[in-house]
Amino acid sequence: MRRDNHPYVDRWEYDLTKKADRAKYEPLIERDVQDAIENEVTRYMTENFSFSVVGIDLKADRMRFEKKLIGTLSKCRECAASSGWLGKWHPNTVLASKGLWNVQGHNGEVLSGEDIQNLFGT
Repeated sequence: MRRDNHPYVDRWEYDLTKKADRAKYEPLIERDVQDAIENEVTRYMTENFSFSVVGIDLKADRMRFEKKLIGTLSKCRECAASSGWLGKWHPNTVLASKGLWNVQGHNGEVLSGEDIQNLFGT
């Protein structure tokens, strides 16, 4: 949206998770515009991305692997966002510069060989 100077971009950034913020911002939200943008994002992701799922039974283990995976990707020297990565236009400079859709965990631990063995059962 920022890349294309979309007129709705500032309203898209409203955080509606807290009740007080919903009451404040809800009248400014144009549901038809919001729905159209979300449909476009869904279409783009469906056509341009593939996903893999790894089953991890315990929540504590899932959270630990997620943190370490973020740390691993953030520190990977061979990994980089593409030149057309949409996150480069995100207003959060940490997100825009790191090449990940995460703003936390960039300095976290990396996955160890043992972690990978446990994850894939090898």
